[in-house]
Amino acid sequence: VARVETMSEAEAIRQLSNELQRRHRLVSDLGLVQLGPLQLSLYRFVHNLFQQYLYGSLDEVERACLHRYMGQALEELFAAGTDEVAAQLARHFEEGGMPAKAAAYRLQAGNRAQQMSAYQEAISHLTVGLELLAELPAEAERWQLELGLQTSLGTAQIAAHGYASPQVEQSYSRARELCHRLGDPPDVIPVLFGLCLYYMVHGEIGRALGEEERILSLAQQAGEVGYLIGGHFLRGASLLYRADLQRSRSHLEQVAALYDQNRDRDLAHRQGHDPAVVLSLYLSWVLWFQGYPLQGVPKMEAGLKLAKALNHPHTNTLAHFFASTFNQLMRQWAECQEHAETALRLAGQGQFPFWHAGCTMLRGSALAHQGEVEEGIEVLQEGLAAWEATGTQLALPYFRARLAEAYLLAGKREDG
Repeated sequence: VARVETMSEAEAIRQLSNELQRRHRLVSDLGLVQLGPLQLSLYRFVHNLFQQYLYGSLDEVERACLHRYMGQALEELFAAGTDEVAAQLARHFEEGGMPAKAAAYRLQAGNRAQQMSAYQEAISHLTVGLELLAELPAEAERWQLELGLQTSLGTAQIAAHGYASPQVEQSYSRARELCHRLGDPPDVIPVLFGLCLYYMVHGEIGRALGEEERILSLAQQAGEVGYLIGGHFLRGASLLYRADLQRSRSHLEQVAALYDQNRDRDLAHRQGHDPAVVLSLYLSWVLWFQGYPLQGVPKMEAGLKLAKALNHPHTNTLAHFFASTFNQLMRQWAECQEHAETALRLAGQGQFPFWHAGCTMLRGSALAHQGEVEEGIEVLQEGLAAWEATGTQLALPYFRARLAEAYLLAGKREDG
């Protein structure tokens, strides 16, 4: 306030405390907060109606100027640590008529929201950021900013809508187009990674395999270890779905060799999930398919343990889905149901429809095999419909086979 009103801090505090607080009772103090070397005094309006009235009494020009000055003052105060106030800065510069700055802070606010696993909030910030860009000329600066917004939006939409949702494909396809316009900068690597996830879960395995080669090559050239890890994970997963088990295992084991838990803790936020957790769980599947089920058990347990340690909600949810699937392969129905129900709870809390659908089917299969056949069939049908609604084609034959298996169980029960 002192900076915006070009007065001394002592005078600002005198007016806020003596005039507005004690005499007019319009504001109240919230105490002091330490901001680096600075100590700030915080105040708020006693009632938001006072704030709304005063804000509404400003004319359009004065309001825009005050927003701009407040944004600039906050930038100076927070210097390099603007993450905490990025959403406020975005609004100030938006209202102050500075759309480029506002969009950049929307991107920062969206990324911060993702780090806190607040995916719907992230989508909201990033969408507003993209809308602000409509006011800017079509040139490299705008394209670069839009590229960041679209890439981050794609990652948030994976958690919020599912890997194969149309929204994910739209965001990453637009991001790839922007990369072409900008001469394919290093930023193309996370875009290709997101597209490969979409292709794989949408059932376009061949297309995913083609792009994965490029990710590995570009990540190697750029020295980008995080996406080298991600590329090997994608390659291993796609080859598993092609039943190329030995090559799948080789790529997944390279993820394990490259991954450093301390260095790579942020990969869960950058890539949507932690690759080391997924590699352990995928390896448990590969080992089962290769005929080494007992060797798969410690891999499954290691993935669950790391997911718990990382405390990343999306990763933790998928870890229990993979563990439940492994238990299903092992015909361990009580454990299958337990992990499925844990994942359902986590998916409900985090609003992850893809994992909610998958774990609904796993729970239904477990129920059917434990004697609750009619309920199991009903739950399986519910999950299968939800799985298809996310745009997912991957594993549809597998889950349809589980439904058919449940019907066979029902038939045997009637025959008995």
